[in-house]
Amino acid sequence: QFIQLAPEWHYRQGNMKNLLSPAFDIVFTDNNAGESAYLRNFFFQANLSQKMEIRLSDIHTLKWGMRFLYGYYTLDVNLFAIPKEGEVAYNPFDNEILDSTKGHYWFPGFYLMDQITYGPVTSLLGFNMIYNEHDRQMIFDPRLSVKYKLAEKWTAKGATGLYSQIPSNDERYEPWGTPGIKPERSVHLIGGIEYTPIDTILLDVQGYYKWFFDLVSRDDPENLASYSNQGKGYAYGLEFLLRHKMTDHFFGWISYSFCISRRKDLPDADWRPFDLDINHNLTLVASYKFNKKWQLGGRFRLQSGMPYTDVMYSDYLYDSDNNFTIPSYFGDVNRSRMPVTHQLDLRLDRYWIFDKWILSTYLDVQNVYYQKNVVGYQYSRDYNERKATTGLPIMFFLGLKGDF
Repeated sequence: QFIQLAPEWHYRQGNMKNLLSPAFDIVFTDNNAGESAYLRNFFFQANLSQKMEIRLSDIHTLKWGMRFLYGYYTLDVNLFAIPKEGEVAYNPFDNEILDSTKGHYWFPGFYLMDQITYGPVTSLLGFNMIYNEHDRQMIFDPRLSVKYKLAEKWTAKGATGLYSQIPSNDERYEPWGTPGIKPERSVHLIGGIEYTPIDTILLDVQGYYKWFFDLVSRDDPENLASYSNQGKGYAYGLEFLLRHKMTDHFFGWISYSFCISRRKDLPDADWRPFDLDINHNLTLVASYKFNKKWQLGGRFRLQSGMPYTDVMYSDYLYDSDNNFTIPSYFGDVNRSRMPVTHQLDLRLDRYWIFDKWILSTYLDVQNVYYQKNVVGYQYSRDYNERKATTGLPIMFFLGLKGDF
C-alpha cells in the first residue's frame, strides 16, 4: 500500500526560471513466503528538489539545483539472502536473516552546469554531488558535453563524465550486507550526430562506451552478507532515433538500440554478460489528437531475449532439513538467451476543458494481443524438466487526472 504526493511549482521572471518540486511517500509492505519467512516494512520519505536557471547573456546560461531526501523506516524481517547479479545457485536457508530495526536516512545533493555558446560551439561543463550520510561518503561526478553545428541542419555532439550509484540497502546495511562499501562508478564516452531535415523531424544517431568499476558483488560463498567493490565491466553500443516533434495533432518516434555489456565479479573471474544484457531493442511510439477532446496513442516494443544460465540436467545437492535441492553448476554464467519478446500497448484519452482547469480520463490497455513473453524458467526437483514462466497478461487501466 502506498500514498504519494508530488506537487510542482514553476516560476519565471525575466531571465530566471525556477522549478520547486517537493514529494512525499508513505509505503506499507507485508510480504510472506511460506509459513515462517516474512518481510514487514514501513517508511516515510520526503524529497525536496529545486532547479534554477538564469540567462546571464545571449551566450551564457547558468543552471544549478539542490535536492534533499529524508526517510524514516521500520523493518521486521525473518528472511533469506536475496539473489544478486549473475548468481546461478546457492542455498538461501544457509543465511537466514533476522532484522527488527528502525531508523532514518538522508541524502543531500547539489549540481551545477555552466552552458556557453560561442559561434557554432555550445559547451556544458558541470558536476553532480551527493553526500551519503549512512556511509559518510561524498560523491563528486564531473561531466562535460559539447555540440558543434556543422551546418544549418547538421550538428555533431560528444560527452563524457563520471557517474556514481549508491549500492542498494541490502548490500550496505547490517545484517544484510557490508557497511562502508563504496558507490559503483562508471566513465561514459558518447559521440553522435543530429540531422533536422525539417523543423518537425529529428534524426539522432550516437554511439557510446562505458567503463564500470567498483561494482558490488559477493566475495565470500560462505557468508552471503559479505560484499566488496571488486567487480568491473564495460558496455558499448549504438542508438538510433527518428522523432516527429509534437504538432497540433501528431507526435511519435522510432528508436533502435544495439548494446553489448560484460562484467566480472571478482578479479580472477571470467567475463560474462550482465543479467540485463539486451542486445537489440526496437520501440515505436505514436499519438494522434483528433481534436481538443480525444487522443489515441500506442507503443510497440520488440526486444531480444535476456541472458540466463540454463541448469537443465545439472547435478544437485539435497538439503534434507529444508526439503530443498540446489543445482551444482560450474559452467559459464548467462550463456543462454530467452526468446524474443514483443508487446503492443494502446491508450485512449478524453479531455473536458474548463476555464481554469482540465479534467481527463484515460483507458490504458497493455499487452493488447496477450503475448506470453517468457521471463524465466522453473525447473523440476531433479533438473531434468523445466517450464517457462511468462509475464503479465492483457491488462486494463482506467485513470482520472486533473490539470490546474
